[in-house]
Amino acid sequence: MRSSSDCLPSAFIKVLVLTRGNQMPLFSTNKNVSFIYLTSCFGNGFFERGIWMLFLIEKGFSLFQIGLLQAFVNGTMFLFEIPGGMLADRYGRKVSLLIGRFMIMSYLLIIMIADSFESLALSFCLLGLGMTFISGSEESLLVDSVKEQTRENNFSRFLGRYMAIITVALSLAMMIGGFLKEISWSLVFAVSFIFQMVAFFGCFFLKETKYKKGSQRESFTLIFKDTFNFLKTNNTSRTLIFGIALFTGIGSIFYMFAQELFNQLGIKVYLISIFFGLESFLAAILADRAYILEKKFSSRGVMMVCVYLCGISFLLIYINFNWLILSFFIISAFYNLFTTISYSVINQDIPSKQRATLLSIISFISSLVMFISIPIFGYLSDKFGTAYLLSFTGVISMVLVALSILSFYKNRKDSVEKHKLLKVQEK
Repeated sequence: MRSSSDCLPSAFIKVLVLTRGNQMPLFSTNKNVSFIYLTSCFGNGFFERGIWMLFLIEKGFSLFQIGLLQAFVNGTMFLFEIPGGMLADRYGRKVSLLIGRFMIMSYLLIIMIADSFESLALSFCLLGLGMTFISGSEESLLVDSVKEQTRENNFSRFLGRYMAIITVALSLAMMIGGFLKEISWSLVFAVSFIFQMVAFFGCFFLKETKYKKGSQRESFTLIFKDTFNFLKTNNTSRTLIFGIALFTGIGSIFYMFAQELFNQLGIKVYLISIFFGLESFLAAILADRAYILEKKFSSRGVMMVCVYLCGISFLLIYINFNWLILSFFIISAFYNLFTTISYSVINQDIPSKQRATLLSIISFISSLVMFISIPIFGYLSDKFGTAYLLSFTGVISMVLVALSILSFYKNRKDSVEKHKLLKVQEK
């Protein structure tokens, strides 16, 4: 135990040095950005993330019951996602992050001692609440911190570095988690709790951006009104928000059920954790280089390639179950690349005052997708098998996401041309 936890920070730094580019230092000269990187690093030390489903199966729960527990997470996020984003916009992202980290610490404490479905349901609800308060707040604080020192069109570089850091941290945690499980399941959750505690206290060193000071804070009513009006009048961004949310929701469902699919192939738990860790390293590299790919091939091109490759990978699982490992690495890696680029694109269109609320809407829709889908998946998987269900749903979803991206860029182009025409008429 001692060697695993003590070596994690140094291993983490080495990996980031290997994946960083020459154009951008590992940690920003902006202290707030650097602290966001550090707290998000420890905050993603979920050592149980790649094997939690197997933990519940080992305790005797069915896939349907596990689906219900995950539904508690997504149901909680569905109910509190937008209020959580509004709280972050009203009282500050730092406050929201502190509440979120505390909720996740509570989840880990309860799950370590839980011995009934009801107590597990409580812990998963706390996890959902914690993720709700963190969702959008960390990215919003990062974006607004970047705005104070650099141009807004540099978002993909900082978001890419942010995604790389949290992905590498999570991948190391998942890889180590499989080995910690060989000692005991309690140790897996205990080490996760320690990392969350470090992230919690680290949040006290974060500073709100200048926009958040004093009388500039808006009321809940005004934030909701401005957000509603933005979505009502901005059909272009609304289309992309739907596409991002659907992609995120389906990707998360696949990521969850992949544990059971590997288990069906007879792969040992520690090897499954290594698979999850390795794919996260690949995802971290892609996320860190996202801004280079975006610059070279355009945001639209990169997002469409991600969707096409994920769609083909879902189809491969249907054609031959033995393609699962390859499909898993492709879907998981390009999931992170798509997330980085799409969030960079959408952040250029949304105002700072409603940023956390609007980003929370993406998570809100994703949570709705997962809340409805996961219990159904769990129930049908017990009867008909998981692989075919995931393949069919994944392919259909990728088609819808592709259509939403094409619609977004078509509407944006039409909007620009209309704006130019109005300018010409005014002259």
